[in-house]
Amino acid sequence: MEHKDRGFVGKHYLMKQAFGQEELHQRESVCTREDPPGCTAACPLHLDIRTVCAYGAKGDFIKAAGVIRRVTPFLHLLAKSCPGVCQKACALSRIGEGIQVRTLEKACALYGGKEKGSRFLIPRKNKKVIVGGDDLFALACCWELGRKGYEIFWYTRCKNRKEPLLSWGLTEEEAETDTASYELFRMTKKERAGEVSEWAAWGDAVCLSPDLWHTGLPENIFGTEQSWEKKDGAAWILAWAKYISAKAERYLQGASSEGLRKPGPQESRLYVTMDGVEGSRAFTDWEKPDRELAAAEAGRCIQCQCLECIKGCVYFQEYKKNPRGAIREIYNNLSIVMGNHMANGLINACDLCGQCKSACPNGFDYPEVCKMARQIMVETEKMPPSAHEFGLLDQQFSCREGFLARSAPGYERCRYLFFPGCQASAVSPDTVEAAYRDLSGRLTGGVGLLLSCCGALAQWAGREDLASEALEKIRSVWKEMGEPEVICACPTCMK
Repeated sequence: MEHKDRGFVGKHYLMKQAFGQEELHQRESVCTREDPPGCTAACPLHLDIRTVCAYGAKGDFIKAAGVIRRVTPFLHLLAKSCPGVCQKACALSRIGEGIQVRTLEKACALYGGKEKGSRFLIPRKNKKVIVGGDDLFALACCWELGRKGYEIFWYTRCKNRKEPLLSWGLTEEEAETDTASYELFRMTKKERAGEVSEWAAWGDAVCLSPDLWHTGLPENIFGTEQSWEKKDGAAWILAWAKYISAKAERYLQGASSEGLRKPGPQESRLYVTMDGVEGSRAFTDWEKPDRELAAAEAGRCIQCQCLECIKGCVYFQEYKKNPRGAIREIYNNLSIVMGNHMANGLINACDLCGQCKSACPNGFDYPEVCKMARQIMVETEKMPPSAHEFGLLDQQFSCREGFLARSAPGYERCRYLFFPGCQASAVSPDTVEAAYRDLSGRLTGGVGLLLSCCGALAQWAGREDLASEALEKIRSVWKEMGEPEVICACPTCMK
């Protein structure tokens, strides 16, 4: 059959996708391997606490501080006012005391050095943003939008950018360190003047502190009426500043802000078992952390991740993959029209045993994806025949030259049918013979014998046509023998 008869154009352009992007994302979402752990989900700023702990455990507080500074520059402020909600959400709190993240934040502030800023120039954007306010919220909005390349005009009564931080108890030196990155921005401080509603015409977007914002303002003015406790509200203020700044940026880009999630704690879906983990208590007081003890505290982190499917799977261990990452590679492999299909080995090596699905807390069906991929690649001629030839030749022999179907001596119809499968017959024929003699001697009503392949090899190779053919042949023999009870003995069957 020519390819054009199948609706394709040319041998090298055969292509068919297993599923679209939407279904890919749905399948990926079943696996929680890449979901944030409980500490990150509970944190108002969703800091990557696992990575902070990983660097901290090595005593590298400069890199640990860098992880925090990618999210917010106010490291000393966090060290003084972090609410510490992540400690209760830590998996270790189930059997002891959670990681004292405030200790690590304090250590990062003390031993993490000063922010050097990026080596690369920030790409300039020809949009002007006005930020109005005298508080931490306004200062944070300036940072969020300034680092994106927008020109910032800060309308404030503050004398300098350190003033909002000094009101939180920071020293001059700490405030200077936390605002050092502002030197990289196109930022101009201006005295507050005019009505807030007038600012909409002076800039492309406006962000207002809670004390200035109210409803009924023009659409390019963004803000919130949210209020915070002075004691532990810094992290929440920074989180809301991120949210409002993101809304303003979406507006400047002409995009909708509907998909933005409001600040607040999230529920972590990450499945973490505590097998083999012993409970422990925090090593040090968070207010005065010693460098070595802070590193020891970071070392208590168990680096939460879900490994249920990987623990007993040699396939995932060999390829150093998890189902979520592997399914993405398979999807990309199927998307290639011309070029090398680098994931063919990954697709073919899976045994389709289903153990990973049983072990997964959410039942992620990875073998189904591998099976689907093989079928499609065989159909579109993207899978080399050599990949499965040996198995198909084995099945062909078992279903033809090696095929045998006999009723028990003296019986036309049998009560039982012994089906050892092609693998047992090939590997240990003496054992198959002994098993048949034993069954014939102990069971009444006749024990028939069927030597063939069930079609599993063809199914493994993505050839459903050959699998159905083998199964239909078995079904025909089974009916001729009076539909007896089948006794299977294939040693390699995983189902």
